[in-house]
Amino acid sequence: MSDRRTQIVAAARELLGENAERALSVRSVAARAGVGASTLRHYFPTQRELYRAVFDTAYDETARDLRIDDPDVPAVDRLVECLAQLLPPHLPFETWVVVLSGMVGSDSTADSRLAWTSFVERSRVRVVDWLTRLEQEGAVAPGPVERRARLLLVVVDGLSIGRMLQGHRAEQEELDVLRDAVEAIVTG
Repeated sequence: MSDRRTQIVAAARELLGENAERALSVRSVAARAGVGASTLRHYFPTQRELYRAVFDTAYDETARDLRIDDPDVPAVDRLVECLAQLLPPHLPFETWVVVLSGMVGSDSTADSRLAWTSFVERSRVRVVDWLTRLEQEGAVAPGPVERRARLLLVVVDGLSIGRMLQGHRAEQEELDVLRDAVEAIVTG
């Protein structure tokens, strides 16, 4: 990412960090970044592109590849470790109601829906990448990587919903379920 582009994304993230419910305006982001509106539009012709860059950057900072390429660690352990990052944090149920309502409920906005779809897409791309790397290593048999990624993401989604509804920590049980799903895919 170019320096100017990085500067604009950082400014937008700062503004969202100050007030997540505020929409990002071209004027406010440009002012915070110290650039003109036309410069911002050069790098981000649409609001959607700006939001996508902001959310993608945030996602990439939180979902790491960890030890996915470390052949000294069993492939199952590496993939479980990576997938566990996609589980939401432990928060009270009431907090999840507010968060989910802001994304898909009557309180949702185009920006919150974009944040959610960006997260879902980045998660899919990341899992496909992890599986592809393991396939190249020979730890996953050649086959339908996209379909396997969807299977793993369905498991992660189910565990995420359970985590939201239960309101308590059952991390070892979650990891065991992730391990079961990964073992169905990883060959050794």
